[in-house]
Parts: sequence; C-alpha cells; structure tokens
Amino acid sequence: HVQNITGLSAGVLYHYRIRTKDYLSAETISADKTFTTRTQIQLDTVIKAARSDGQFPKTYYVSTTGNDSNNGLSTLAAWKTMGYASSKLDAGDTLYMMGGTWPNDPIDGLSRSGIDVAPITIMAYTGADPILKGTTAVDAVLADRLSYIIFDGYEAFGYASGGSIAGTHNAIKNCYVHDTSGIGLYLSDPGTSFT
Repeated sequence: HVQNITGLSAGVLYHYRIRTKDYLSAETISADKTFTTRTQIQLDTVIKAARSDGQFPKTYYVSTTGNDSNNGLSTLAAWKTMGYASSKLDAGDTLYMMGGTWPNDPIDGLSRSGIDVAPITIMAYTGADPILKGTTAVDAVLADRLSYIIFDGYEAFGYASGGSIAGTHNAIKNCYVHDTSGIGLYLSDPGTSFT
C-alpha cells in the first residue's frame, strides 16, 4: 500500500502508527514510529548530489525550429532534436516540447534517471501539441533501465511502439499513441503508471 501525505512542514519530527484490518476484520496497530522531514537545504543537497554536474535542475526547451548548438534554456534558444535534448537531461530537469512534428526523431537519448524528489520530466509546453512521427523500426520513446521519468502530453504514431520504458517509478500521462506496428506502449515495470 502507498499513502501520500501532504501538507507537512520542513524539518519537523512526525509520529505515526499504521492501523489496518484484514478480511476477517482483525485489527492490527503498529507501534509508534517517527520520521523527520527534510529541510530545504537538505533537499537541495540530495538533489544536487544526484546530478552529474552537482548543480540545481534546469528547464530546457526543444522545438522543430530550434538548433542543437543552442543552450536549450529558453524558447528562443531551444534545441532541435529530441534525441539530443533528451541526452542532456539529469535528475530534476524539465524538457518542454514545443508544438510541431518531429519526423523520425524519437526520444531515445536518455541516459540518466531522476530521483523520487526530483524526477526527469519531458512534457508538452502549455498549449503545444508535440507529435512524434516515425518509422516502424524503432520506438517513439526509449528509456532502458531508467527510473523516475515522467512523459506527459506527446502524440506518437508510425513507430514500432509509442514507448518502450523499462525501469521503476516512471509515469506516462496524457499521451496519445496510435498506428504503431507493434504494441502501443511497452511498460516492463509494474510500478510504471499510465494515465
């Protein structure tokens, strides 16, 4: 079971117990347990330690009119190709896909995982409709043995699949996959969520 808890304050000791009933209504209550939430400084330290550059996460952009020699840090300096843009991502980074169609340019450059408090997010820019149009020889998205990656808001067609995602704690949201030569999406981890 997973229970998300919200509204907690930073750097505070919390007490909790777990109370459950089985199918015969036999109740079990755990002993008193505790945990302390991280402060913002502790959280920042964890995130920076998970990154190859030791820096804070960044927000990047990719556009069909971009250029891979840009720095990717604004809509005016966006990268052009999905493969190149995805190869630059590290824990906590967000890559916004601008509107347009990327022919034969899958999201296949991912080489790093996010972490629980700082996933990698690849998502459609507000109001944009990014389309991945491909060939049946490859997958629209490839994330092999990577974790904590969120894919949100792309359309994919013409590929072997809309995505081949093997890892843990990944999420696919608001994606439209159609006209693939194989399965729509291949998710090898039961912890991957799809909405």
